[in-house]
Amino acid sequence: MARAYDKLVKQRAFRRGELVLVLRRPIVVTHKTKGKFEPKWEGPYIIEQAYDGGAYQLVDHQGARPCPPINGRILSLCFDGSSVAHQCGMASSCETLRPDRLAPQQ
Repeated sequence: MARAYDKLVKQRAFRRGELVLVLRRPIVVTHKTKGKFEPKWEGPYIIEQAYDGGAYQLVDHQGARPCPPINGRILSLCFDGSSVAHQCGMASSCETLRPDRLAPQQ
């Protein structure tokens, strides 16, 4: 049974500089949310560093780190604006956040 499941599982590996989305997790469940109309993904973020074991350090377009290293299982690739199946719904944001268009850090 496990062998049949493992055949279907695709290992996802992200590289440094790729744009990704982070699955929104309810950290604090006591505050009111927008319910089912709340976006399921946050981002886009840029992968700054990949660690062993599938953890990734993310940065936003300003160079700030929004969270500690995060597991790759809750990341999704953010496609650029030319893609028809744009997952994050923010084509203009992903296009302006491309790593080759970012200002160098000082």
